[in-house]
Order: sequence, then structure tokens, then C-alpha cells
Amino acid sequence: MPARPHLRSAGPLAALAATLLAPSSLLAAPPLPEGFDRGGYLQISGGLPGRLIDQQRFSSEAQWFLPWSIGGGWMFAPSGSFRATAGLAFEHRMIFLEPRLVHGLNAVAEARLGTAWRKIWIYGLLGAGVVGTFVDWGPDDLPAYFYGAAFQYGAGMAGLVYSRFFLGLELDFDVGYHPLLRREQFALEPFFYHTVTLEVLLGWHF
Repeated sequence: MPARPHLRSAGPLAALAATLLAPSSLLAAPPLPEGFDRGGYLQISGGLPGRLIDQQRFSSEAQWFLPWSIGGGWMFAPSGSFRATAGLAFEHRMIFLEPRLVHGLNAVAEARLGTAWRKIWIYGLLGAGVVGTFVDWGPDDLPAYFYGAAFQYGAGMAGLVYSRFFLGLELDFDVGYHPLLRREQFALEPFFYHTVTLEVLLGWHF
């Protein structure tokens, strides 16, 4: 005997009712994966006063500087606990050289390679890019501009502290090489300076 019309429609109606009455936890979007995983990141950093540990042909009076930087990139998670990032960073350094005002500007491509355990990541750092240094000699003299190459290496550790927000510490060693000082009156021989600083990282991993 053929099924009655109201019985044939019971199947779709029952499925619709089950969907509407299902617990919200079953319908919610899947949570973000815990820990450092594949994805992008943005970060800013502020350093404790850094130290110029070698300033060949620069100035023995330049001993300390104050850095900050902003950057971003992408984290790769090819297998297991190994993690790697590739990104770009812009750094500004104010070098204390009384009574002069000195600014160092670095733009570098950087990579971090390390191991992650859920919400903790320990890594090594390598980077290279360009550097420019501006020296204001004061109102009675013309400014000077240095241009050259920047190299960095170091190590750090970061941890996710709330949702995708992370906090970290990074020990950076930087070398700035300047082939020539350009100024209207004279040119100086090539020189470099080597710096070290401990930086605090604040960022978002998405």
C-alpha cells in the first residue's frame, strides 16, 4: 500500500528539526589550533638600551642606542615540531652620541628557525638587508648620511599568552657595514659597527 503523504514528508522535517535543536557547540566553527602553527604573524619590539661592542672607524663616543622595530611574515610548519618563518622588518635606532643626534634605519629580510612545543617556540635568527645612518651635527654644520648593508643573527623564545597573542624575548647581534660616508665637504673610509641588544617582542599569530 503506498505511503501516506504526511509520512513521506516526515523525513526532511525531522532532519530540519534536529538541525535547529542541535546544541550550539556542534554547530560552532572549529577552534583555532593551539600553539604555533602555519600562518601569518605581525610583531613589534622594543629593546633595552643596546650596546655598540665594536665601532671600527665610527666613534668611540658612541656606546649605547635605543631600538624599536615592526615586522611581519609567514610561519611554516612542514613537519613535527619544526617551525620556520620568513618575513620583513623595519628597525629604528637612536644612537646616543652627545651632543649629536644619530638615527640608524634598518630594513631587513629575516628568517627564524626553531622548535615549537604547543605554545612555546625557541628559535635562531638570521637576517640581511640595508642600513642608513643619519647624523645631525647641529645647526652650525651640515648633516651626514651613511649607507650600507645590515646583517643580524641571534636567538629568542616566544610564548602564546592569550588566544593568538604572543610575548617573547630576543637577543640580537647586528653588524652595519658602510662603504662610504657621503657629505658635501669630505668622504670617510669604509667602516662598520657591531651591536648587541635584548628585545621584547609583542605580536599576533593568525
